[in-house]
Amino acid sequence: KVFFVPVKYGDDICGIFGASFLSSNENDSVLSEKMSDFCRQIAFAIRRIQLFSQIDSLSRIDGLTGVSRRNVLDEKIEDEIRRSNSFKTTFGFMIADIDHFKKCNAEYGRLLGDDILRAFGGLLRKTIRTCDTVFRYGPGEFSVILPETKQKKASTIAERIRKKIENSPLKIRDQLIALTVSGGVSSLDKKALSKDDLVANVNKALAHVKKKGRNQIALFRM
Repeated sequence: KVFFVPVKYGDDICGIFGASFLSSNENDSVLSEKMSDFCRQIAFAIRRIQLFSQIDSLSRIDGLTGVSRRNVLDEKIEDEIRRSNSFKTTFGFMIADIDHFKKCNAEYGRLLGDDILRAFGGLLRKTIRTCDTVFRYGPGEFSVILPETKQKKASTIAERIRKKIENSPLKIRDQLIALTVSGGVSSLDKKALSKDDLVANVNKALAHVKKKGRNQIALFRM
């Protein structure tokens, strides 16, 4: 005999409990009632676990753009550094800054600016590889971790992302809004042995792009 009973917390169903009885002298209604009683006892604990999971997710995902929050970035970089050191590999890191986003906010308004960030975050998630991770880095900045990717390859991927954004106007409130991004790229190597080194190098490359006129990708070089 196999029974399935909903686990309910108030009027909400927070799970399904199933059990298989190979043999039992009790009739179906008695077994079902015992399972229902058990579900009532565990419902609060299950609901609490679900709420904790939701809170943890909210603390790690940016509610506006749907990408990982900045506070997750540091631990992810440290994880990649440990993995790279263990397996003698490397990884790429990119910061993409929406060109003239402050001006965009002033021209279109803050609410439309939020819509732009939301759509941009979605486009960026669709453009990266499945193994990559996107993070909200600043008001108009996003960062991308590129696992097992050497510096030259990371630069190629970043340029592909830049072109995709340049050629994909965002449709927002019946308006087509064209955006471009400036990007800085580096990777874990002898010039960047720590998280702070890596982030600093990428920011230097990004600053170089902005001085050159934006809508470009710069690879960090000593």
